[in-house]
Amino acid sequence: AGRLGTAKTAGELLLTKDYEKAMELAKELDKENKNRQATEQEIYAKALELISADANFNEKKVIVLSYEGWHNGVIGIVASRICELYYRPCILISYSNGIGKGSGRSIPGFNLFDALSQCEDCLTDFGGHAVAAGLNINMSDIDKFTNKINKYAQSILTPEDLVPKIKIDCKMDISDVTLNNAHILSNLEPFGMDNERPMFSLEDAYVSEVLAVGADKRHLRLKLTKNNMTVTGIAFGMGEESKRLNVGDMVSVAFWLDINIYQGREFVQMVIKDIKH
Repeated sequence: AGRLGTAKTAGELLLTKDYEKAMELAKELDKENKNRQATEQEIYAKALELISADANFNEKKVIVLSYEGWHNGVIGIVASRICELYYRPCILISYSNGIGKGSGRSIPGFNLFDALSQCEDCLTDFGGHAVAAGLNINMSDIDKFTNKINKYAQSILTPEDLVPKIKIDCKMDISDVTLNNAHILSNLEPFGMDNERPMFSLEDAYVSEVLAVGADKRHLRLKLTKNNMTVTGIAFGMGEESKRLNVGDMVSVAFWLDINIYQGREFVQMVIKDIKH
């Protein structure tokens, strides 16, 4: 809720001891989340439209997009989605009255904070770290900034850097996809920079169920079978894969183990990050 307004409602929900009040607050948060999703989708659609209208897009190694009135609380999420889609650093800038506020996400091999440091003469303010950063800019400097950060990227990024890679920590047998192992791995939390989630691969498994899920069918749910055992996986943002996968296909997946809680019960779940078929 804090992305669109204030996080106060979420705090009140956690603190209240009144069930009816909790339900009221939960519904309010759910409504705000739907508003956030709608706003995010509008910005994402407009960003893709700006990309398709840019005749020189393929020559740029850093995506810089700006638009008047984009919601500042959501542009970071959209920048992350576009960064993942095109596998290039991406900065989205919302502006009003000639002043822009931006949020960026990056890829391994391109330190976004260092890149912004090289362009500080174009910016009024900036901060962040290697993979995520924010900035303020006078829109009169936007073209200068776009050119300068792309010139810097040209000297840093190789064609190989722009090919997505997933580092597999180890192969996993289907018999090891268990709730107990998920609990053991949870002892390594919290995950984040310098403590990434362990990534596993399950190879040569058969698709026994494939389904696009979520309100907008954006996500993919798979059941994979091997050695007479079946496991369930969710692939966020990969709903389109449901059109290319069929029951009976043999696939290999990269994933991490997660614990899914449903109706008070715990289940092991694979969070699938890539599918090879």
